[in-house]
Amino acid sequence: MTTLSRKERALAEDCPGIPRSSRIRATRSRSTGPRAPGVHYRILREPRLGYQVVTADFEPGCGLLEELRHEGSDLILMTKDVLIARYNGSDHELHAGDCAQWSAGYPHSFRNDSDETAQFIGVLFSSLY
Repeated sequence: MTTLSRKERALAEDCPGIPRSSRIRATRSRSTGPRAPGVHYRILREPRLGYQVVTADFEPGCGLLEELRHEGSDLILMTKDVLIARYNGSDHELHAGDCAQWSAGYPHSFRNDSDETAQFIGVLFSSLY
């Protein structure tokens, strides 16, 4: 018989219908191929949870060719080097360890102006891929 801790019981009561833990297996992920020249996305998707996790690698001097707009919101965590995030017409420099969140309905894109490969992990609170 499994005994739940006080914290686990509280989570189960506060969030009925949501499993106490979820794991998305790497075998359920897919690569979109090059998103743009030198830009590679890998998507972890679990539709029941209502969000997707994206890892993105930007080679030096590369970026998205178009600005994105979609439903939901995005949460970006820079994991390596520096990217320029262009959001609603303004550039913002994101360094490794920085986190940014925005409404994805406004135009946004990324580019790598550095000499090193840059990487982020993004949580997209909508289904795009």
